[in-house]
Amino acid sequence: MYKVELKPDPGIEDELGMNIELEISGGFTGVTRRFELDTADLPPDEVRDLEKRLSASRFFDLPRHSTKPAPGADLQYIILSVDRDGQRHTMERTESLQNDEFQNLVDTIQRIAVSRQRKTRP
Repeated sequence: MYKVELKPDPGIEDELGMNIELEISGGFTGVTRRFELDTADLPPDEVRDLEKRLSASRFFDLPRHSTKPAPGADLQYIILSVDRDGQRHTMERTESLQNDEFQNLVDTIQRIAVSRQRKTRP
């Protein structure tokens, strides 16, 4: 699991605070990867990027589960949860049911989490 714990950037406003959890499992290797971000620990440009991608994907408007069947072997299964303004929304999708905006959001979360984790290693 990638867990990033940094001191908050003093430029981040409280209303921008979000906790993000991403789990990706399955795929060809069957490995499960987990990522967690607390936007209070991120610089303002990364928070704005996440907000933009959340908005573009319509994350908070979409149902938890997809309504279409998702056939196919070796598909990745994605669970994304975001806590914001005291509310939690979770989406579960297979990679075959993702739109480009949702995939961009997932990619951005992974990129930021891995980058932050590398910066905190001794």
